[in-house]
Amino acid sequence: DEDAAQAGTCDAAAVTADAASGSYRPPPRATGSAQAAAAKEEGAPAGESEAGGEEAVSPEAMSKCLEECFLQAAKTRLKDKDLPLTGNILYTQHMRPCRRAGTNLDVKASSFKKLVVFLTHCEGQGWIALKKNSPEPVVTQIFRDHPDMRDWKPWPKSVTAEASEASGEGGGGGAAGSRAGGGPVASIEVEPVWRVAKLKPLIQALGPEDAKAAEPEDGCWSRAECIAALKCYADRKELWQKQNRKRIEADALLIGLLPNGSGDQAAFSLEGIADQFLGGLPVCHRVAIPQGGAAGGIRRTVRQGKPPVVQVRTGDRRGHSVTLIYGLEAYGVDMEAFAACLQKALATAVAVEEATAQSQFGIMVQGFWDDACASWLEKIGVPADSVQNQAKKGQQQKKVKQASNIVKH
Repeated sequence: DEDAAQAGTCDAAAVTADAASGSYRPPPRATGSAQAAAAKEEGAPAGESEAGGEEAVSPEAMSKCLEECFLQAAKTRLKDKDLPLTGNILYTQHMRPCRRAGTNLDVKASSFKKLVVFLTHCEGQGWIALKKNSPEPVVTQIFRDHPDMRDWKPWPKSVTAEASEASGEGGGGGAAGSRAGGGPVASIEVEPVWRVAKLKPLIQALGPEDAKAAEPEDGCWSRAECIAALKCYADRKELWQKQNRKRIEADALLIGLLPNGSGDQAAFSLEGIADQFLGGLPVCHRVAIPQGGAAGGIRRTVRQGKPPVVQVRTGDRRGHSVTLIYGLEAYGVDMEAFAACLQKALATAVAVEEATAQSQFGIMVQGFWDDACASWLEKIGVPADSVQNQAKKGQQQKKVKQASNIVKH
C-alpha cells in the first residue's frame, strides 16, 4: 500500500518566473482578460477534437504544436543549469510531457519531419543556440529575453499530459478531476507575495510603458517580479558597477525606499537589495485554484500573512487507527476530490469528516499514513514548511523493511 502511495501523485501547478533584460517583463501569470482570451483561443488545441479525443491534424497544425510545446517547456521546465541538452532529451523528456492532455505531439507528423530540422528552425527564430559541428543537435543556450519567450503565457501544469497520466486520469476525468470532467480540482499553487504600495515611486520611475507592465493587478509582487522591476530600473538608470556587472550602485530613490536606509553599504547584488525591499513590506500569499467559470479556469486570490498551517495527526475512531488532516480547507481545495485521490493511491478508506463538538472539520484516513499524507499535501501545492506532521509517538506510519538479499535496480 505504501508503494502505491509513493507512486500516486496529484500535481500542483507550477509557474516559472523569468526576469527579462532591458525592459520589465513580469513572470507570466494567467490573469484577467488576457488569460480569458488565451483560454478561448486554446479551448480546442490542435490535435484534440471537441469531444476530447484525438483527431488527425495537418502538418502545419502539428508544427504549431511543436513551437508551443517548446515555449511551454522553456518557460516551465528547462533551467539554464540543465544546459547543454541533447535535442532528443529536450523532445522526449520536456516537450512531450508538457503538451496539453488529450493531444498528441509527433515531429514526424509536422512539416519539419525531423527533430534536427525543427531545432534548426528554433535557432533561426532566435530562441536557442545549437552546438556547432555536433553529430546530433545539442541545445547550448536558451534566449529568454526573446519577445516570443517573454510574452509566452504557459498553460497550467494541471492540464498537461504529464499531470493527466500521473494522476491516472487518461483524459482528465479521473478521481482528481472536477465533477464536470475538467482538470484536477485538488491541485493548487501557493507563492509568497508582498504588497508593494510603498514601492510606488520605483514603479513610476520605470517609465510609462514599463510602469504599466510592472503595476500588479492584485497589488502584490512575488520575489521574482520584484527582482525583474529592480533590474529594469538599474538598466534604465545605468546603476550597474563598471567593474562588477552583478552589483548595482543604489541611487537616492532606492536608498530612500530601503526599510533602514543603506547604512554604510554602497553597492548591492540584485537579489540582495530585492530581499531588503521585501523585508519591509507586508507579507501575503497568492493562491491559485482551478475553478470552472474563472478566467482561464483558474481563480487567484491574495491572502494576508503567511500560508496557513495544515496539520497531519494520528488517532483513533471507534477503536480503529486513523490519520487526520486539518486546515486544508483554508486553501480552497476541493476536499472531496482530494479525499478521492488519497483513497485511490493508498487503497484505504478516506472520508471528509464534518465538524462536531468533539472533532473539527478535516479528512480522515483509515490507518496510520502520516508520512504519505504529508507527502501528498506537498504534491498538490501546499508549501512544505506549512505542513506539520504531528503523529503521536507509536502511531507513525511504519517503514517498509527490505530483505537484505533483495537488490533494487
